Amino acid sequence: MYNSITFEKLRNKYEDNFHTIMSPWRLDAYEEKIIGGDSNYPRVIGSWFNQNGTSYSSLYNFDYLTGSQLLDVSSTSASEGAKEVILYGIGENFEPEEEVVTLNGTNAVSTVLKFKDVNKIEVNKFKVNNSRTVGTITVGADYIVAGLYTNPFVTINAGGFSSTQAKYTTHWQEELYITKIRIEGPTTRIKTKWSMHTTKEVETDLNKVGDTISYYSSPDLHGYLDHNGKQEIVFDEPYHIPSRTCVYFVLDSIDKFIQERSLTLSVEGYSFDYRFLPAQTKGAKKRNKVPTRKTVGPKYSLKKFR
Repeated sequence: MYNSITFEKLRNKYEDNFHTIMSPWRLDAYEEKIIGGDSNYPRVIGSWFNQNGTSYSSLYNFDYLTGSQLLDVSSTSASEGAKEVILYGIGENFEPEEEVVTLNGTNAVSTVLKFKDVNKIEVNKFKVNNSRTVGTITVGADYIVAGLYTNPFVTINAGGFSSTQAKYTTHWQEELYITKIRIEGPTTRIKTKWSMHTTKEVETDLNKVGDTISYYSSPDLHGYLDHNGKQEIVFDEPYHIPSRTCVYFVLDSIDKFIQERSLTLSVEGYSFDYRFLPAQTKGAKKRNKVPTRKTVGPKYSLKKFR
């Protein structure tokens, strides 16, 4: 895979800087509980959660990419062992943002920065050595109570150190190349269908002064779990996710009679971060210039996997 035609072209283009801008990337083995029922599907993987025996579904409204907002951070435990968490997210102009937030138990603590999205959170400091997270720590919008949000972005499960997630948004100078997708779910009589979607920037009103930016979501590819409840796709050529794009996964259909089971999603690939290009590199000055307005990336087309 590393010797694919796509990577060979990138290696020839950036020469000695190829390894400077490239790094391994993955969505870390996200796992959640699923249950059958026609009314539950299709839904975004990672949007289903349970709070005190009640199930909630926050089907991501990707219109939030058009604006940024302050977020809240809280734990489900008043005696939370983690003192600080660090957020890795996307800012107002799709720039990468980081912020350290000091927790206050079940009370919501607001961020100082505004985020379009949060890709990952991890514990930055514990209250005492050899401590651990006691409750579930969540970053989200529209706080309800004790770690429960109308729109949760990402979560650290109790006992964990960092979040797992089933979606990712690239910043304005980042591109992804996905090399493998693996999904494991329940064994059922009816094939379980899933799909990968992307939400991209699209410029409209091209013949008018003051072009506007909108966002378009589309299914890029789909697949079915086999009779063992598994599917793994290894791409002959890495699947390209451009900058300023959110990639997420949807569980489209499942046997409605299935009882509660686990669903696991793992995605691997490489991130290319062009912020690290030296200034003398061809095209680096243009890439590293801070954007004064949102720009439009390359044209997109749907691709099929093998």
